[in-house]
Amino acid sequence: MTPSLTTSPHVTISGAGPAGLLTAIHLSNLGIPTTLFERSPQPDPWSSKSYTIVLGEKGKSSLQAADPQCLDAVMDAGAERKFVHLFDGGTGETKSMSKAVPGLGITRPLLVESLERIAREKRK
Repeated sequence: MTPSLTTSPHVTISGAGPAGLLTAIHLSNLGIPTTLFERSPQPDPWSSKSYTIVLGEKGKSSLQAADPQCLDAVMDAGAERKFVHLFDGGTGETKSMSKAVPGLGITRPLLVESLERIAREKRK
């Protein structure tokens, strides 16, 4: 069967992490329906994936391009990172270096939660 150019695609996305959710939101805004599949039966905020992500300009612009609500939600949940703090385990000395362009720090579970909320709103 040859696909018709008049039929709208339906995209299946494996993995409902930050990338999968952001892809679904972006496609939804383009009018393309999606189905997300996730291996985990429920979110685990204290899993091995509970780490901090620092989004730079490219990360923030990706959120903005997918949907301005995404960037707003993540900025509300995260915190601006103006410094990098280095700890020397041998000497116990701490050094702080200012960042030229502040990043947006957020934990992976909070990022997923923020994007899930937007994705759910798009499905209504």
